[in-house]
Amino acid sequence: MRTRPGAASDAARGVVLILTLFVILITYALVAQLTLGTSVASQTSRNAAMRIRMRSACTSASQQIMDTLIDDAAGGLGGAASEMGAAMGEGLGGLGQPGADPAAEGAEGEEEAGSDADSFEDGWAKTMRIMMGEIEVMAFVQDENSKFNLLTMLSDDEELQDDARDRCAAILDRLRSEFDDDLDQHEADRLRDEIAAWLEGRDRDEDYPRPARHSNPEDAEWTLPYALEELMVLELVDEQLFYDQPREDDRLAPGLESVFTVYTSIDLDPPEAGQLEGQAAAGEEGADPAAIGAAAAEGLGQDPSGEGAAENLGPSAAGGLKGAAQGEPAIGARININTAPRPVLEGMFLGSEFPQGLAEEILEYRNEVDEEALEELESEEYDPELAELEQAYYGEEKADPKLFFGSLDDLDKLDSFETMESTLQQKFRDLVEVKSDVFSVYLFARVPPRDWLQKERYQEPPGQVLRLRAVFWRRVTEDGAKFIPIHPWHEVPFMRWRLPDFPEDLPLYEPPEY
Repeated sequence: MRTRPGAASDAARGVVLILTLFVILITYALVAQLTLGTSVASQTSRNAAMRIRMRSACTSASQQIMDTLIDDAAGGLGGAASEMGAAMGEGLGGLGQPGADPAAEGAEGEEEAGSDADSFEDGWAKTMRIMMGEIEVMAFVQDENSKFNLLTMLSDDEELQDDARDRCAAILDRLRSEFDDDLDQHEADRLRDEIAAWLEGRDRDEDYPRPARHSNPEDAEWTLPYALEELMVLELVDEQLFYDQPREDDRLAPGLESVFTVYTSIDLDPPEAGQLEGQAAAGEEGADPAAIGAAAAEGLGQDPSGEGAAENLGPSAAGGLKGAAQGEPAIGARININTAPRPVLEGMFLGSEFPQGLAEEILEYRNEVDEEALEELESEEYDPELAELEQAYYGEEKADPKLFFGSLDDLDKLDSFETMESTLQQKFRDLVEVKSDVFSVYLFARVPPRDWLQKERYQEPPGQVLRLRAVFWRRVTEDGAKFIPIHPWHEVPFMRWRLPDFPEDLPLYEPPEY
């Protein structure tokens, strides 16, 4: 059989064409890979640069927030408002000069004129918006004294310990009673026991060892948590339960972070080696005597190893905290009834000993319009500059001022409280306060899309966001307010909102117009 002339050359040309095609495909793949890699690297660089800009914006915005809160205090919204801004600047980069306390200067005269109680009528309790160029920074502050302190479950007094554990389970049972993922009594008891076991150290092993701290010696019967987020290592706790969850119909399901704390049992006296029976603050019968003072190392800005306190505190440590040890006694684990959310109030005070309607009466009282404050507000002269500033920070909507408990003597205004026996009234007073001294400060920085319009109350805009949180202990001294960092600035995964007392009564949501 003879081969057709030219067939060999055709085959050779075919092989060359196939090889050429392979070379073209490989070249295309290499170019595509290089293009994709360059694009990813460029986007990564832009994201990193944006994060730096966002953090810088938070630093700058915190100074503006401080100035605005001082103005709020000067306008009669309460001295606590101005004090809060001083801590935010110090923690994000030491915005104030060492030893300076501009917030206290603006608040000194105001605290004498009005009530020194902390409530939702104070400037710190209002969500604030600061624009830094194209970056929007939202500030949210929550007082930790509005929450139930889990460390009270470690009390050496068996009666106090049992009461605290019953209250913890009751709060868990009431946490999401209006939602499908509500914990029943059995689940609440089981989770309470898990939390107690974690605090006592019975669940610590090689995977989750006891942290080495001066305030937590090896022979201690319990283990102090460094942060509340440690609860997420428990079997029954995940992100869905720990963090607040926006739901349908503009509802907000509260998480463990909104009702529990470990930051309010603090004092400036560190425990002696091997002795952790810290004394409770003066008049603080409802607090945990074993836990008071145990968190002093972390409360003074130290890392878990007990080193580096001065570095963590920043420039303010040079003189800004001078005199902080001579401040008022710590409030401790008592609950601020002006700010405590519904699950905490119902879990603390629903039971056989207290009247059934007591928690509801507290909520109703602090949602009544303060007619005197409203009349005084309406009689003030209109200040266009102040109105413009308030609109820029808070939006157009301005709610009527509400009543709050200026002192524990105001409890007599509650019918349920008046019907209680004197011994039971005193027991109730030992559990509550009207002030706060530990605050969580949140800063949320983002660049919202220009064409984006918020349609739901708890809806977030798309795009990159930086969420930061820090915890501060406010000390009121003769020289003014001092702030001690308890938990330094760190990133958090979700936004925070204030839990409404009566969510069913909220009006239809309308985005604020700034």
